[in-house]
Amino acid sequence: RAWDAGERVYLWTDSEAEARRLDELLWTFRDDAFVPHVLWQGGEGVDDPVAVGWRAGNPNRATCLALARPAGPDELAGFPRAIDLAPVDVPDRVGPARERFKAFRDAGLSVFFHRAPAPGA
Repeated sequence: RAWDAGERVYLWTDSEAEARRLDELLWTFRDDAFVPHVLWQGGEGVDDPVAVGWRAGNPNRATCLALARPAGPDELAGFPRAIDLAPVDVPDRVGPARERFKAFRDAGLSVFFHRAPAPGA
């Protein structure tokens, strides 16, 4: 939705394997819903509107950070908008997502939590 609204997005995962899985999903998601993106492995920046990676940074001058990993408020610096993809159907991840929300709010950040299905669902 963020890319559809004209935002540049960095989808930050917690591992190379997860970044590669999400990269593949974006290529095969739906024929009528292609999202132009690149798998960013670090190093030089990229010009693609959506970058997927497991390294800290802002490789494509994104205005939206989509978190597919735990992160602290300091890791959101430089992003006007962040989305925490917290799977609500994974009980052991709900509590940490709520704690992140509180930490982000207490830090004065505006972070949106997106209900997402569990990995592999």
